[in-house]
Amino acid sequence: MSAIYTRKLASIVTDTVVAQNVDFLAADFSCKDDRETMVRLTLAVSSAVKVRLVPSSGTGFYLNNGTALVAVAAHTEEIVLDSGRTWNVQTDDAAGTTVHHLHVVEVEA
Repeated sequence: MSAIYTRKLASIVTDTVVAQNVDFLAADFSCKDDRETMVRLTLAVSSAVKVRLVPSSGTGFYLNNGTALVAVAAHTEEIVLDSGRTWNVQTDDAAGTTVHHLHVVEVEA
Protein backbone atom coordinates (compact mmCIF):
# COMPACT_ATOMS: atom_id res chain seq x y z
CA MET A 1 0.00 0.00 0.00
CA SER A 2 1.39 3.40 -0.88
CA ALA A 3 1.71 6.28 1.55
CA ILE A 4 -1.11 8.77 1.94
CA TYR A 5 -0.49 12.44 1.11
CA THR A 6 -1.15 14.70 4.08
CA ARG A 7 0.41 18.12 3.43
CA LYS A 8 2.23 19.95 0.64
CA LEU A 9 5.58 21.29 1.86
CA ALA A 10 6.99 22.96 -1.27
CA SER A 11 6.76 22.98 -5.05
CA ILE A 12 8.15 24.35 -8.29
CA VAL A 13 5.87 23.54 -11.18
CA THR A 14 7.41 25.64 -13.93
CA ASP A 15 10.91 25.65 -15.42
CA THR A 16 13.39 27.26 -13.03
CA VAL A 17 17.09 27.62 -13.86
CA VAL A 18 19.39 26.96 -10.90
CA ALA A 19 23.15 27.30 -10.61
CA GLN A 20 25.58 25.02 -8.80
CA ASN A 21 25.01 24.90 -5.01
CA VAL A 22 21.99 27.21 -5.21
CA ASP A 23 18.69 26.26 -3.54
CA PHE A 24 16.02 24.98 -5.92
CA LEU A 25 13.25 26.34 -3.68
CA ALA A 26 12.75 30.02 -2.85
CA ALA A 27 12.04 29.05 0.77
CA ASP A 28 13.22 26.03 2.76
CA PHE A 29 10.65 23.45 3.84
CA SER A 30 10.37 21.88 7.27
CA CYS A 31 8.80 18.80 8.78
CA LYS A 32 5.82 18.89 11.06
CA ASP A 33 6.23 19.55 14.77
CA ASP A 34 8.79 17.59 16.77
CA ARG A 35 8.82 14.20 15.08
CA GLU A 36 10.41 12.44 12.16
CA THR A 37 8.33 12.78 9.00
CA MET A 38 8.26 10.87 5.75
CA VAL A 39 8.39 13.14 2.73
CA ARG A 40 7.92 12.35 -0.96
CA LEU A 41 9.92 14.36 -3.50
CA THR A 42 8.93 14.22 -7.15
CA LEU A 43 11.53 15.84 -9.36
CA ALA A 44 12.42 16.32 -13.03
CA VAL A 45 15.52 18.18 -14.22
CA SER A 46 16.80 19.09 -17.68
CA SER A 47 20.21 17.44 -17.42
CA ALA A 48 21.85 14.41 -15.83
CA VAL A 49 22.96 15.87 -12.50
CA LYS A 50 23.34 14.65 -8.93
CA VAL A 51 20.77 16.18 -6.60
CA ARG A 52 21.00 16.46 -2.84
CA LEU A 53 18.86 17.44 0.12
CA VAL A 54 20.56 20.15 2.13
CA PRO A 55 19.57 20.86 5.76
CA SER A 56 19.77 24.21 7.52
CA SER A 57 22.54 22.72 9.64
CA GLY A 58 24.52 19.51 9.48
CA THR A 59 25.34 17.31 6.53
CA GLY A 60 23.03 16.80 3.57
CA PHE A 61 22.72 13.73 1.38
CA TYR A 62 22.28 12.79 -2.26
CA LEU A 63 19.12 11.40 -3.80
CA ASN A 64 19.21 8.39 -6.15
CA ASN A 65 22.10 6.78 -4.23
CA GLY A 66 24.40 9.61 -5.31
CA THR A 67 23.93 8.78 -8.99
CA ALA A 68 23.02 11.49 -11.50
CA LEU A 69 19.31 11.67 -12.26
CA VAL A 70 18.21 10.83 -15.79
CA ALA A 71 17.51 14.04 -17.71
CA VAL A 72 13.88 14.91 -18.45
CA ALA A 73 12.49 11.98 -16.47
CA ALA A 74 10.34 11.93 -13.36
CA HIS A 75 12.06 10.74 -10.19
CA THR A 76 10.31 10.00 -6.91
CA GLU A 77 12.02 9.54 -3.56
CA GLU A 78 10.42 8.85 -0.18
CA ILE A 79 12.67 9.78 2.72
CA VAL A 80 12.25 10.12 6.48
CA LEU A 81 13.53 13.50 7.69
CA ASP A 82 13.98 14.69 11.23
CA SER A 83 12.27 17.77 12.59
CA GLY A 84 13.98 20.86 13.93
CA ARG A 85 15.75 21.71 10.67
CA THR A 86 14.69 23.24 7.42
CA TRP A 87 15.60 21.61 4.10
CA ASN A 88 16.21 22.59 0.51
CA VAL A 89 17.35 20.87 -2.70
CA GLN A 90 20.53 21.61 -4.70
CA THR A 91 22.83 20.22 -7.39
CA ASP A 92 26.61 20.39 -7.14
CA ASP A 93 27.02 20.15 -10.92
CA ALA A 94 29.12 23.07 -12.22
CA ALA A 95 26.69 23.70 -15.10
CA GLY A 96 23.62 23.80 -12.83
CA THR A 97 20.33 22.61 -14.33
CA THR A 98 16.76 23.58 -15.10
CA VAL A 99 14.19 22.22 -12.66
CA HIS A 100 11.15 21.25 -14.72
CA HIS A 101 9.19 20.00 -11.73
CA LEU A 102 9.75 19.69 -7.98
CA HIS A 103 6.99 18.79 -5.55
CA VAL A 104 7.56 17.94 -1.88
CA VAL A 105 4.76 16.51 0.25
CA GLU A 106 4.50 15.04 3.70
CA VAL A 107 3.09 11.51 3.69
CA GLU A 108 1.90 8.99 6.24
CA ALA A 109 2.80 5.34 5.94
